[in-house]
Amino acid sequence: MTRSIQHINWAALGANLGSALLFTLLLLSPFLWGAPLWHWLLAVAIALVLGMYFYVRREHYEEPGPDAWSCPAFVDTVVRRRVLLVRAAARS
Repeated sequence: MTRSIQHINWAALGANLGSALLFTLLLLSPFLWGAPLWHWLLAVAIALVLGMYFYVRREHYEEPGPDAWSCPAFVDTVVRRRVLLVRAAARS
């Protein structure tokens, strides 16, 4: 396997394909009731294309976000609250 081929994240692929299929069929269901088979197959094909697109582009619209304890603002807030609690306990 070459370095240019990335490992397939099957869970992410399944989630993207499944949600795209579900929402495409839900959005198109009023138009598909009583429609010929090729309309249903077209809706499934559209959903598969959308799901693959979202799977391939998942790094671009997904932000990992920092770990809370590595974020200085969060640590400062926690430390300030603990200091205030200690001071309040010492006063009483």
